[in-house]
Amino acid sequence: MENEDSVQPAETPVNPNRTKFHFVLGMHRSGTSAVSGLLEGMGLSVGKAVLPSGPDNPLGFYENSAVVDFHDRLLEEIGSTWHDPRPLGKRIRSLAPDRIAEWRDELSGIGSEQFAPGRPCVVKDPRLCRLLPLWEPVIAASGVPLVTVLRHPAAVAASLSARNGFSADKALMLWLVNNLEMERESRAFQREFVLYSELLRNPGSVCRRLQQRLNLPEYDVDDLIRTRLRPELSHQSETWPAASARLRSMCETVFEILQCEYPSQGTLDTVFLEYEEWVGWLPDEFSGLAEMNLHRELVKNAPEPRLHLEVFADRGKGYNQSASLLSEIVRDEWQTIRIEHLERLQPNPERKLRIDPVNRSGFVTLSSIRIFREGDGTLLYAADTAEDFRKIELMPGLVPCFGKTGLTLLAMGHDPQMLLPAFGPLPGAACTLEITFKMEPADAPVLQQFRELHDLRAQHEQLRAENARCNSRIGALQDAVESAVRWQRGSWFRKAFHRWRPPKNTWEG
Repeated sequence: MENEDSVQPAETPVNPNRTKFHFVLGMHRSGTSAVSGLLEGMGLSVGKAVLPSGPDNPLGFYENSAVVDFHDRLLEEIGSTWHDPRPLGKRIRSLAPDRIAEWRDELSGIGSEQFAPGRPCVVKDPRLCRLLPLWEPVIAASGVPLVTVLRHPAAVAASLSARNGFSADKALMLWLVNNLEMERESRAFQREFVLYSELLRNPGSVCRRLQQRLNLPEYDVDDLIRTRLRPELSHQSETWPAASARLRSMCETVFEILQCEYPSQGTLDTVFLEYEEWVGWLPDEFSGLAEMNLHRELVKNAPEPRLHLEVFADRGKGYNQSASLLSEIVRDEWQTIRIEHLERLQPNPERKLRIDPVNRSGFVTLSSIRIFREGDGTLLYAADTAEDFRKIELMPGLVPCFGKTGLTLLAMGHDPQMLLPAFGPLPGAACTLEITFKMEPADAPVLQQFRELHDLRAQHEQLRAENARCNSRIGALQDAVESAVRWQRGSWFRKAFHRWRPPKNTWEG
C-alpha cells in the first residue's frame, strides 16, 4: 500500500562526494550498534567524528557524532526529542520546502566533511527511523538496500527502562512508533531485515548474507564476530512487562508482521492510524523537550565538582570503597596532603597501596610521597626523585608526560591510578601518608595533544638511540677496515694474514 503522505524524493541527489552510503536503521537498544560494528569491520567507514563508547554500549555505538547532532537539532526545531512517542511524519512534512532544502544542504556539507570521497561508509543512528524523509535523496543515490534491525519489543522495553528509567508503557510506545515510521518511510527502497535474535544465534550466516546483499568484498567474518559481537552483553529477556494490553497487542502484531518476507503494509497502516489516534491527546510536554532543556541548563550552570585524592588498600580481593581514605584538594596550587591513620586500611603486606591522585582529567606534578609513623616520625616509604617515581606502577589512566623527570603525569579520564611498591606491613602505631603535588585540570583535547607530543618525544628518543647504535657500529667497522689496511701494508702480510683478527667489539651491537 503506497504511503501517500510521504515526502517525495528530491530530483537531484544530495551526494557531492559520490560516496556510497550504507544505512543501518532500527529502534534504540535493538542491536544496530552490533550490526554497524560488523559492517565497519568489513571496510565501511563511520566517518571522522565517531561517537565514543559508553557504559550502556562498551563496544561502541559506531555513530558519527556530527550526524547525531544534526538529528538532535532537527528534532528540537520541530518540537520533539528522540524519546517522543508521538508520530513525527506530519511535523516533518509541515516544514516549508525552503527549510527542507536548507536542512538537506547542511546534510550534504556534513557528508563532504565527515566521509572520505570514494570510500563506502555506514550511517547509523536510531533517530533515522523517524527522519528518513530528509535522507531520501542520499538513500536514492546510494542504490544499496537499507539494513533494518528488529528486536523483540519486550527486550527493547526492558533495556530502555534499565538505561533511561522509562515506564514499560513509554518504552513500548517508542518501540512501536519507531518501527512503524521506519517501515512506512522506507517502502520506496530496497530493505534487508536483520532479526537481532538471529544475529546472536547464527552471526556467520547473517554476516555473509549482508556481504552478498550489500555487495561488500569477501571477508573472513569469524575473527570479526569474535571481537565485534558479544552475546553476553545482551542481558534483557523477551518477557513482556506489565503494560497496557492494547499497546502490547499492537506491538505483537507489528513484530510478527515485520518478520515476514513480505510485510502486510495494509495491516501496518491500520495499526499506525490506530496508534496515531490513541496518542493524539498527549500534550507537548510529553515529547521530553522541556525535560531536555532543563537538563541542559542544569549541566551548563552546575558547579564544578570538588577535587579529591583517594587512597585504597588491597585486602586480597581487589580495591573497593570500603578500604579507602579520601582528602579534598585544591586546583592549580602546590599543596601537601596528609592522610592520617593509614593503618586503618590494614593493607596486605604482600600487596600494594593504590593512590588515585585526582578525580578528573588534568596534569599532576608530583614532588614527593612519604609514609611515616606519626609517633616518632620513622620513615616507612619515600619517593622524591625521578628514580623513585619510575618504581611506581602507573595504570593506563595515568601517563608519564616527561620521562626524564618522572614527575609530571597526565591524568586521563576521571579515575587515574598509581600503585606504590610493596614496602612491608604497616606497624600497629598510627601512620600518615604525605604527598606534595600540584593538580591542574584540563579538557580532554588538551590532554590528547600533550599525550601525542609525549609519544612523539618518546619515538624521537628511540630513533636517537637507534641512530647512536648505528653510528657505533659504523665506527667499529671503520676501525676494522683501517686495521686490515695496516696489516696489508706490512711486508709480511701475505704470510701472516691468516693470523689477523678484527679489533675487539667490531661486530657487537
